[in-house]
Amino acid sequence: MTIRHTGPVGFLASKADAFTTRSEDKDGYDVSWVCLHAGGSPEAVADGVVECPAFRNEYFQESVDKLQKAFREVTYPGPSGYAQEMNPTLGPGDDSYDRDRNAAYLRVAKVIEILKSRLWDGPA
Repeated sequence: MTIRHTGPVGFLASKADAFTTRSEDKDGYDVSWVCLHAGGSPEAVADGVVECPAFRNEYFQESVDKLQKAFREVTYPGPSGYAQEMNPTLGPGDDSYDRDRNAAYLRVAKVIEILKSRLWDGPA
């Protein structure tokens, strides 16, 4: 897959590809961190992505699908990777780990939901 753009689209596309080619907690952390901190709300984060010229690139649509697979459930690699990077000595069942994993899941899942609706349901 080739998307020749930097910024949020290029970043998310590269991380989506990483989820399918390797298994590292850092990828879940990176995507989650951006979605948690790049804007005050999921809508603000999604707006920053939608404003990029490559947003409607057909390969980016595939990237959003890959991200959705990695963040489909709270126990999937995306949210779990974020929690593990934030809490390297903890695991599921520990309050801090579970809180971070849930926060990552909720925020990224909402951002993905918004991106998908804007990709397929109308103009950016």
